[in-house]
Amino acid sequence: MSQQRIYTTKQKAFTLIEVLTMMVVLVAIATITVKSVGQFSFENRYQITADRYDKIKTAILGNPNQTINGHPSVSGFVADMGRLPHCLRELIDGTNCNPDPTDAGYCSDGTSPDPDTCLATAGNLWKDKLYQIDSACSDSTYTTQNDCEINLKKWIPITGLGYGWRGSYIETTNDPNNSNAITDGWGNTAKCFDLANYPQNSTIQDTCESNGHKWFGYSNLDDIPPDFNYGWFFDNYTESGELTIKSYGRDGLLDELVTPMVDYDKDFPENPSPMIKLNEWKSTYTTVNVNFYKPDDVTVSTTPKNRADVNELLACTNYGGNWNGTTSYCTMLSEYTDLECTVANLGSGTTWNATTKCSKIKPSICLDLYYIDINSIPKRLNSSTQISNLSIQTASFLLSENLPIGQVTFRITNCGDATNPPVTYPTIGRDFKIVDILPNRSLTFDW
Repeated sequence: MSQQRIYTTKQKAFTLIEVLTMMVVLVAIATITVKSVGQFSFENRYQITADRYDKIKTAILGNPNQTINGHPSVSGFVADMGRLPHCLRELIDGTNCNPDPTDAGYCSDGTSPDPDTCLATAGNLWKDKLYQIDSACSDSTYTTQNDCEINLKKWIPITGLGYGWRGSYIETTNDPNNSNAITDGWGNTAKCFDLANYPQNSTIQDTCESNGHKWFGYSNLDDIPPDFNYGWFFDNYTESGELTIKSYGRDGLLDELVTPMVDYDKDFPENPSPMIKLNEWKSTYTTVNVNFYKPDDVTVSTTPKNRADVNELLACTNYGGNWNGTTSYCTMLSEYTDLECTVANLGSGTTWNATTKCSKIKPSICLDLYYIDINSIPKRLNSSTQISNLSIQTASFLLSENLPIGQVTFRITNCGDATNPPVTYPTIGRDFKIVDILPNRSLTFDW
């Protein structure tokens, strides 16, 4: 009987050293993967922070690259309000977190007449005045457009200048009342902090600061608990006209107090310069140059006219002549002798000089200009300049203030006084004209 041999295949197992080696390799791969994912997450949050920072600046100043019919467009919070925002929430829903007593606006309770009265009641908010065109009713009895038109009166533009809040200037899907309405990429929110023990648990700024700690994320009012800056550092330097906004970085702490451990812990942007400098939201020029294009073509003639109209009288006088209403004839001052110059009925301001002959003090014209001031309401600036005659092509006027970016309305008048009110120059059909004010652009208007 033959024996059958049974062959088996011997199974070879991993040695302990091989298993340990494999585990080391897998752990190393996992570590690299985790670090890569973490690095990607940090980079993504950093980019979100940078993107929101840019959007905030655009909301305030408008988009400098946007054009309308080839010309830079004027938009943004400053263009409508005439000032920098007092907090980030103001860009979202028009809540003025630090109103001046004279700021135009209304209380959320619908009754309080001014910011101080409004904010004295817990829960009240002071809202910016909504956008409108500077107008008035043809019957001064009515002060609102609705009352004016209901009573069959006409609502008439005065200067035509538009002003007031017309946001949102920055979009968010979150409720403005929530602390995360527009946080940085790290999700920082307001917090209380001190070097010895941070962060503190206090969620109210005045409690935090009364204990000698530093409040991060909100820097305007002590008596309003909500974080109206949503965790961003916000400092509006009213004295210098600059605004600094920045993220506290991944660690949520200001670099000035705590040295960052890694790059992502650094504030964004790292550069300590303001987000918005004075020359970015206000014109640096205080001289307005006006180019004249006169549709009525005012001229002076030394030949008799068929009739004496106001335009000929105005032209003759401003050209340095004497108008005879009977003969409709303009005699130039230079045609008069010494005796005629001082004795003749030429009006005030005529003098005789052997060289210049008979002459008259140069007439003046005025620039009557309206812009949106820091209280977000139209403000009037008036400037005068002397001219040789009405045939000038350009006149220059000095302003007492720097104008914010946005729009202004202006007209040229004869200056006038209380007895003789100013009239527009030229005298034919010319109301206020609207022009744009852009940063770093000279103030040159056409009239």
